[in-house]
Amino acid sequence: SGLSRGGGEVMRDAKQIVLIVDDDPSSINILVNILSPDYEIIIGKSGKQAMARAMADPGPDLILLDIMMPDMDGYAVCQMLKAEAETKDIPVIFVTRMGQKVDEYKGLEAGAIDYLIKPVCPPIVRARVRNHLKLREAMLELERLNRLALDANPNTGLPGNNSIATAVTNALENNAPVCVIYLD
Repeated sequence: SGLSRGGGEVMRDAKQIVLIVDDDPSSINILVNILSPDYEIIIGKSGKQAMARAMADPGPDLILLDIMMPDMDGYAVCQMLKAEAETKDIPVIFVTRMGQKVDEYKGLEAGAIDYLIKPVCPPIVRARVRNHLKLREAMLELERLNRLALDANPNTGLPGNNSIATAVTNALENNAPVCVIYLD
């Protein structure tokens, strides 16, 4: 029961997508086994693959990112993700063997929302992924409601001209029945 980003609207659809980025097959398998019952999993084994998969359509709802990778480190990948309009709002959780406080600080400063140290505890991984995805759903819904409120008539609270024009255009493009009554 995830949220999709189709057409700027938030709507319910299939499983949420988690992108796992790690160059270690055993780490990937552990995370896949933990999360695959509840989420659609896609895999990247390098920083370049992470960027390509994150920019794909549909993109991931959350990214689990290792720091130590061959082509570029996870810090650089996270900074690149946060710099792109299409990927800046995707939550990133570092999952790494780098357990020093300075490493964690650097990861959070790069834009990650959380930091997990390997070996991971399966219930903790599930809980953190679930909680961050719920938070993302809430933020997307808040953005949608804010857009509606900005377009609403201040006297009635009903949808404004932009919302009405969008609804009529969508109905006409999809050959759906539509009726407009204008009262002022």
